Parts: sequence; C-alpha cells; structure tokens
Amino acid sequence: MKKTLLLNILFFFLVTSSMYCQNLFPASGSVGIGTLTPGFELDVAGTLNATSILQDGTEIIGSQWDSTANDLFYNTGNVGIGTLDTQGYMLAVGGDVIAEGVKVELEGEWPDFVFDEEFNLKPLSEVESFIKAYRHLPNIPNAENVKQDGIDLGVMNAKLLQKIEELTLYTIAQQKEIDSLKKTNKVLSSQNEIINKLAERLEKLENQ
Repeated sequence: MKKTLLLNILFFFLVTSSMYCQNLFPASGSVGIGTLTPGFELDVAGTLNATSILQDGTEIIGSQWDSTANDLFYNTGNVGIGTLDTQGYMLAVGGDVIAEGVKVELEGEWPDFVFDEEFNLKPLSEVESFIKAYRHLPNIPNAENVKQDGIDLGVMNAKLLQKIEELTLYTIAQQKEIDSLKKTNKVLSSQNEIINKLAERLEKLENQ
C-alpha cells in the first residue's frame, strides 16, 4: 500500500512538473546564466536568442533587424547617432564622421554637357552682373539656403564640376585671344620696324 501511494505521488509530481515549470528568484541580487559571477541583474555568458526586446513594454528590437554571417541590418525606421532627431534621414549623425572613402551615387546628370557644342556658355559680363546682383554664382545655392537646408554632396560636386568646366572653357577662349593678340602684336611690331626704317631713309634723303 505504501509502495503504491509513493508511486502515485511520484507520478503526480512528474505530471505536474511537465505541465508547468518556473524558476523562482529572490527579489534582490543578480541572475547568471553560464556564469557564477553575474555582473548585472541578468548576465548571460554566451549567445542569447530572442524574437524581440522590450523596453517599458515597447518593442525596441525585433523583426526589423536582419543579419548575415558578418553584417547586421535594420530593415525599417531611421538611425540616429549622437542625436534623437533624424529629421527624416535614414542615417543622422550628430557629430563628425571619418571614413577612408565615401561613394555617392548621383541620380542626376554629370555635367559633361558643358563641353557640348550647343551648350550656351554665358558671357563673363553676364556672370559679373549676376554676381553683383545676387552675391553668388549662377546655379549655386546661396549661404542662406545652405545654412537652412545643408548641401547634397553628389549634387554640389556636380555643380562645382560644372563651374570648373565652364572656367576651363573661359580660360581656353582667353588663351586663344591672347595668342591672337600676340600674333597681331608681332605683325604690328614688324610693320612698325619697317615704318621706322622708311622714316630714317626719308630723313636722309631730305638732308641731302
């Protein structure tokens, strides 16, 4: 009888243990998993697998994260480093950034069109009038716009390259004018030399 009762109690314990099990811990202290010396309230010495992480009942890390062997991706939302306000940008950094290289894929047109024969290169006098009126170059944002909206590196580099190409065309045109003036000056110098010689001969004839 005692043996049967003992078996029934053991069976009941096994059944209830398989149906419901929980760990109870004191209200104070730390919990260590894989470590006997936890340094935090919950310290895991190993890999932790979770479908989500909650902060004050709100999911902060969950299905929006994805990864490969060596990379970690954030599928939705924006990322702020050193700032809480990303201002709608996917990555906002409140501070300096250093990198060995930065590649910008330009969506617009690269300004090689400046060298097309049909490109309308403004006369320098027109550029001068624009600068006097607006205090900045044509097709370049002014200081107020840059202060308010910042600059798009890809777009700005394209605009600056366009100005460099325009300056190159101006320089080529000026060099052609200089070369032409040099030739004209050489001809005038030769003509002036001939005139001087004729004047000397005429003076000698008059003195005879």
